[in-house]
Amino acid sequence: MNEDRDGRGRNLVIYGAWRYAHVVAETAGMRGWNVAGFVDPDPPDGLNTLTEFPADSAAIVAIGDNGLRAFVYDQLLKGGRTLVSILHPTALVSPSATVGDGCYLAEYAVIRANSSVAAGTLLNSGAVVSHDCHVGPFVTFGPNAATGGYVSIGERTLLGVGASVRPHCSIGSGCRIGAGAAVVGDVQDEMTVINVPAKPLNHNLRTDKQSDWGANRIW
Repeated sequence: MNEDRDGRGRNLVIYGAWRYAHVVAETAGMRGWNVAGFVDPDPPDGLNTLTEFPADSAAIVAIGDNGLRAFVYDQLLKGGRTLVSILHPTALVSPSATVGDGCYLAEYAVIRANSSVAAGTLLNSGAVVSHDCHVGPFVTFGPNAATGGYVSIGERTLLGVGASVRPHCSIGSGCRIGAGAAVVGDVQDEMTVINVPAKPLNHNLRTDKQSDWGANRIW
């Protein structure tokens, strides 16, 4: 993992310029990074974004949408950029756990023994990946979302605020686990589940407007 334990004044470019990006920027500053600026093809009004990638800079993608985060991450890799993980000072990672590049761990996020968290995953405040779990790339854990041990989660899955997963469950790719849901059995790819115990939902959850990253030219 390219990670941040001490940025030592190195330059960091943050891809994404909306609310979540500023959360990541604050944490990066705590870790000694110099935030060189933001890149976003559709930034908030009044925010100046970078027009070129500064030399000798690392990058992180701070976009909440899992699919868009994966797209931008892939474009940066193709451009030869170095992606780093940013960990809040209160986040805890077991010495036997592994964390991929480009992850963000917020306040009091925990990854326990023998677990792996793949590239580009976001663990929000209080999120817990218990022991012997596998979390795929570009997953998002909402605040206080947690798994038991021996859980597997596929790529680009979202666990909402306070969602929980019983030990030994398997959650597929592209799933959406609603806020407060309790997953007590396996969840197939692309399913949305809500409630306690979690049951399938037959319509999509609301999504926020996203920037048009296909128009971005700064890689």
